[in-house]
Amino acid sequence: MHLTDSDDSGLGEPTLDLLTELLRRADFRVAEPRVHSLEGPWAVELPRASLLLFILRGRCSVWPEGERHPRGLAKGDLLLTSGTIRCVLQRFGPRLGAAGTFDIDAGESLDVPFFPGRSEEDVQLLAAEVRWTLRPLDALTPPPWIVIGRSSLSLRHDRQTLHEALAEEILAVRLGRTAAIQRLLEAMVIRALRIELVTGFWRVSGWLGALTDPVLRTGLGDALDLASVRSVRALAEHAHRSVRRLSVRVKCISGVRPRKLLSRLRMADALEALEQPAPALRAIARAGGFANVSSFCRAFRREIGCSPAEYWRRRHQRAFPRASE
Repeated sequence: MHLTDSDDSGLGEPTLDLLTELLRRADFRVAEPRVHSLEGPWAVELPRASLLLFILRGRCSVWPEGERHPRGLAKGDLLLTSGTIRCVLQRFGPRLGAAGTFDIDAGESLDVPFFPGRSEEDVQLLAAEVRWTLRPLDALTPPPWIVIGRSSLSLRHDRQTLHEALAEEILAVRLGRTAAIQRLLEAMVIRALRIELVTGFWRVSGWLGALTDPVLRTGLGDALDLASVRSVRALAEHAHRSVRRLSVRVKCISGVRPRKLLSRLRMADALEALEQPAPALRAIARAGGFANVSSFCRAFRREIGCSPAEYWRRRHQRAFPRASE
């Protein structure tokens, strides 16, 4: 775990870069987007999947389940849903009954030129699935739904904004167009999640969610590395809390006991180290605070369900380099 300088969230002190940690653990990416044109009095239910919608033209509304009022969407707005609740997307205006399910694959490929619709009432949008390839440990749970406006996603005014760069790529067919659009959308999603995380409306669940707590963030951040936090008492000392108060806090936030939290954090760092082409088990065990490679391998098997060598073989599709053990 590393400390980073604060971003544009307005926090004046160094903070654990939780969002980078979350996205790295989740292997986040945006699938190939497609252009959808919606005409007439339409209303569709969004699929139960992580979905990104970026409005290119026109106005529409999203009705999340349980909400009494819709959220309006206009050109330049970004809608991100996790699929955990029912959401209906419809033409701007009075509420309509959903006439079917939105089909992501029914849109136009970006391999063909994009032509804006003729009518101002027509809606054109980019739609793509947001894929989170989860690791063996708990990873990112996206917020149920968020809408981020154009002004929140723009970069500095004296430079090209993300929207301008995206519009330039959409309107011109050229080399690398699809890949460029995907990366720009990924950048927009990251900025949207950052805004949501900073405002406090998005509570990340599980052991990574515990890192959003200021007390635990202080305890783990001040330690700089997990090898120095060998026990719950050591974590309590770094967090300036009693063992009892810390235990109650960790259990309430993360759903696990402090010892389990520390174990999962060590395993998360070990999994990251095992992404290397020739990992050294002795170095990984030492960095995690284990007495030797054998104790590390036993703890790894308990948490992950296989040995470090077997995990490495599954990830890299080849035999584990014995010289690295």
